[in-house]
Amino acid sequence: MVDRRDVFLPLWDSLVPRMVKFEADGSWAVPDTLPLGEKAIVFITHDESTFNANDGKRRIWKGEGKQPLRAKSRGKGIMVLGFLTLGGRLKVLDTVSDEELLRDPMWPKHGETPIRDAMEFLEHGKNNYWTGEKMVHHTMQIALPIFRVAFPGCQALFAFDNASNHSCFASDALLASKMNCGSGGAQPLMRDEFIHSKQRAQSMVYPDNYPNYELRGKAKGLEQVLKERGLWTKRRPDGFPFLLECPTSTNRSGCDPSIVGGCCGRVVLAQERDFQEQKGHLQEELEASGQRVIFYPKFHCELNPIERF
Repeated sequence: MVDRRDVFLPLWDSLVPRMVKFEADGSWAVPDTLPLGEKAIVFITHDESTFNANDGKRRIWKGEGKQPLRAKSRGKGIMVLGFLTLGGRLKVLDTVSDEELLRDPMWPKHGETPIRDAMEFLEHGKNNYWTGEKMVHHTMQIALPIFRVAFPGCQALFAFDNASNHSCFASDALLASKMNCGSGGAQPLMRDEFIHSKQRAQSMVYPDNYPNYELRGKAKGLEQVLKERGLWTKRRPDGFPFLLECPTSTNRSGCDPSIVGGCCGRVVLAQERDFQEQKGHLQEELEASGQRVIFYPKFHCELNPIERF
């Protein structure tokens, strides 16, 4: 409820005056309320559904005393993913020919046929599943080019639900949970960060001229990053020893949220502003391309118009 009231609705209300107006025939026009110098916004919502060969009916005819024979497995499955505007599916208008699309060598194609609709079908199973990487690729390489042709000169507002595929992070994202306590080892090489309290950048990787040649080009560990930020202490605020990570004896994470400032090194770093502001890969890519992103509040599927499509 808090996310809906304090995050989603204020952002939505601020963007409504810039949204294009759709007519019943699917045509659209720039709103009269568009501020000078601003681009018109096209609302594009996304969702996906999964269907299986053995999905059963809820009501069937059967003989008295008989039971229906149902397959034990759900059978082969297909996932359908779609992008919807308030004027219909996100697709290239029929007035644009295939030849026009194929003049762009980077235009997405199925074989020699240009892709004109942002709808996607995936036969899933075994090692073929819809991953966060596939979601980013489909949005950036198929949906976004189609949007730019269908709505020239406009800015998209892509709306997603809170599925894990929509919030997965890039491989170099700032995530304290992915870091080792010590430097090097099997941990990702993260992007440079910014220490807001000190107003300076911080590299998450040791430089090539670092005195200890064994650490050159290796990822910095949690302890080293905290020391460079001046956040490494011997004691917690409650007097207990400061640990890199709390033991998992009390709850799933082991951390005590009641301790002001953080109960362990992993929590302290995760609470830093640059780590708190880390966005998912999908949102980063869309915003870098000049588009807007909004996420529906959890458990509020009624806000997504594609649910009624």
